Amino acid sequence: TARTTPNTSFFIRTLSSFDASNSNKNDKIRLSKRMSELDICSRREADKYIERQEVLVRGIPAVLGEKVDPHETDITISSPDFDESDIYDAVVLNKPRGFVSSQPEEGKVPAVRLLTPKQRMPHLEQELQRDEEGEQLPELQYRRMRRSNGKQETTLAGYAPAGRLDQDSSGLLVFCRSGILAKKLVSADGLIEKEYLVQVEYAKRSMQTERKLGLHSLPPPTLDLSIINNGGAYLAGEGPSDKLEAKPLKPAYAEWVRKGSILRIVLKEGRKRQIRRMVRELLGYHVLKLHRTRIGPIEIGKLPSRKWRRLSRQEVEAILSTKSN
Repeated sequence: TARTTPNTSFFIRTLSSFDASNSNKNDKIRLSKRMSELDICSRREADKYIERQEVLVRGIPAVLGEKVDPHETDITISSPDFDESDIYDAVVLNKPRGFVSSQPEEGKVPAVRLLTPKQRMPHLEQELQRDEEGEQLPELQYRRMRRSNGKQETTLAGYAPAGRLDQDSSGLLVFCRSGILAKKLVSADGLIEKEYLVQVEYAKRSMQTERKLGLHSLPPPTLDLSIINNGGAYLAGEGPSDKLEAKPLKPAYAEWVRKGSILRIVLKEGRKRQIRRMVRELLGYHVLKLHRTRIGPIEIGKLPSRKWRRLSRQEVEAILSTKSN
């Protein structure tokens, strides 16, 4: 459990001791990896605390690169920067097309620029939190920045996108301050479902990038979605004959909202431009519009385009409670 040291801002998280004296030394794993598995913090954050000698393993200061038993639980962080309430400090944006989710290249605008006080929808937060009990959410952190045109703007500070959403796509994008929450949202284990509405048209011909991967023609358009629902297919460049490790697609859920025109797709994995590639390479259609409507328990609901709201404690706890199969 987490506790605050009296009269300080130090946050300490101690987990119950575990007797690992008979463990095989060859089975040990990096301390930062174990801390991530225990949802204490992300690996990157763990290495930062370890390097500053702010992590104790069974009461002994840890060193960078240290390995521990894979079942070790007596791990303590004592740092002025470690605030467990950060895990609840997260927001969700209904990103419009034309904005990038990650660090932008020249000429591209990051979606974080939309996280201004003016674009917030507090009444939606009140509706979601009406029935919640417990502690208040952490105070939002803002900063003032001068844009290239000389104008000042106020945006959220220290919030990073959890996952990505292409510049040509729209819909839900979560920003958070906690590496643990981000790890859950982008887990390769398929813990969190992502749901999309996809507008399509017949694909006319293969693109140059596809031909470079050996895909010289596309399949004829089909209404049969079993190849997506059953999983096991390979995307171009990811098959058994390619240099990269073969990665068959996991089963997804796809249905026609309007046959031959609009699809609803639910994914449990997140490869680069996965839906656009699946629709072209497996179904013979080209994506016109792609809109993400749900991330796990977070639904788009009444959130308008370009607007954002805070995540409720209930939403964050639902994400954190997801476990690997």
